[in-house]
Amino acid sequence: MKNTLLYIGILVMTLVGMTSCGKTTKRKLTNDWKVVSYFEEQEFNTSNGDRNVSTTTMTESTVTNSMIYEPSTGPGATNSRTGEVKAHEFAIKKDGTWTYLQEINYPNNGFAFYSRTELSGTWSFLKKNKGGDFEKNERIHFNILKSETQEKAYSGTIVMSDNASESTFLTGENVLVYVVKTSKKDALEIELDKNYVFTPDSGSGHSTKMIKKMTLQ
Repeated sequence: MKNTLLYIGILVMTLVGMTSCGKTTKRKLTNDWKVVSYFEEQEFNTSNGDRNVSTTTMTESTVTNSMIYEPSTGPGATNSRTGEVKAHEFAIKKDGTWTYLQEINYPNNGFAFYSRTELSGTWSFLKKNKGGDFEKNERIHFNILKSETQEKAYSGTIVMSDNASESTFLTGENVLVYVVKTSKKDALEIELDKNYVFTPDSGSGHSTKMIKKMTLQ
């Protein structure tokens, strides 16, 4: 009897450990999400000492963008603008595909700037590395297979400029790796931290840092 109870206790502890392992599951991840909170910061540094920082913060309805330019010599500059979020959606499908839509508009005293970005591709969980810092299903690998952007500038109702572009990529060519910070049935928090350094033979290079944080509901 004691051996039976001991076996049941071990079995229960094992099952608890199995169900609690990992940050999320495919069932909890796949959904037609709405982005309710968004933060993005990109920092660009040159080997000459120039520095550019762009920060974008969004709620469900508003967007604020600020830019800081700090040259190695001479005066710097700052600029900021506030606009409206017309659409911000992130659909993660059970079949391993995903789509992302961001549509924003910046009005400014009769002038306006409109931006629309659509991304799509495939996704998968990254496997847990032995001895690594990440748990099972804690990182999501988003392959970008197609990117479409459109930017328009208005003066009143007159379109001053209209630029559109479309790019396609091979699997593994353009990848975003997000870390799952919080995973619930009706909410998901993911974060991306990416650094890139370019050093040519001439010695004049640059580095880029990018942070993205999203809350989905």
